[in-house]
Amino acid sequence: MVNALSKRVEVNVRRDGQVYNIAFENGEKVQDLQVVGTCGKRNTGTSVHFWPDETFFDSPRFSVSRLTHVLKAKAVLCPGVEITFKDEINNTEQRWCYQDGLNDYLAEAVNGLPTLPEKPFIGNFAGDTEAVDWALLWLPEGGELLTESYVNLIPTMQGGTHVNGLRQGLLDAMREFCEYRNILPRGVKLSAEDIWDRCAYVLSVKMQDPQFAGQTKERLSSRQCAAFVSGVVKDAFILWLNQNVQAAELLAEMAISSAQRRMRAAKKSGAQKADQRPSTAWQTG
Repeated sequence: MVNALSKRVEVNVRRDGQVYNIAFENGEKVQDLQVVGTCGKRNTGTSVHFWPDETFFDSPRFSVSRLTHVLKAKAVLCPGVEITFKDEINNTEQRWCYQDGLNDYLAEAVNGLPTLPEKPFIGNFAGDTEAVDWALLWLPEGGELLTESYVNLIPTMQGGTHVNGLRQGLLDAMREFCEYRNILPRGVKLSAEDIWDRCAYVLSVKMQDPQFAGQTKERLSSRQCAAFVSGVVKDAFILWLNQNVQAAELLAEMAISSAQRRMRAAKKSGAQKADQRPSTAWQTG
């Protein structure tokens, strides 16, 4: 993608004591891979320099705020890895390193706000071809919600099947908890939006051959991912709920209150629609 949208791309690789270089222009190779120097054998890495083709963009200038946000997210998703951003125009530098990854990132984002639970509910699971990590909590008094999801370190700003799976897993676990403890009022049925309301989360999925909707990869469309994430999250969340009953009951109360508000609003809307229907007068001869 970078190569296709750039006037020129240069790649330098340091490996096995040698420095390699290859170059492309307008998507086409203009210089074969060749050795251009030497380096210490422990000095390894890859650097990519590219010049964006302004004809593909509204502006050739980079959005520094968006770029730093993405780099920060990469540090979050790779615990212990330090990422540095150097702005040579303004002579500034930023570094990020999260030892506890998602947990540290989410806690930092909601710092100072009342949360439920006090510490994020975190979990992870790795299968043969898929893996999932998450951190989440709720803001009972409201506030700006951090809602971020990633697939293979790629930000999916429009969510997708992995986020749907997270939401469904939380709902299934909460329903089971409420039914087992008989705390659900008569006539009330929880929906996904009730448990999802005021939920802040960071979700990271790694999988083989992910499918995305569109070229920008902003929304995951792999169907099997929803079932995978949902099953893993449900098992982990129901265990957490039963091990943290006090916090779990507060979450249940919040979800039930949301459901009752939703049902009252739906009932009121239905009544208003009924009042707006035109009346029909019948006459008999």
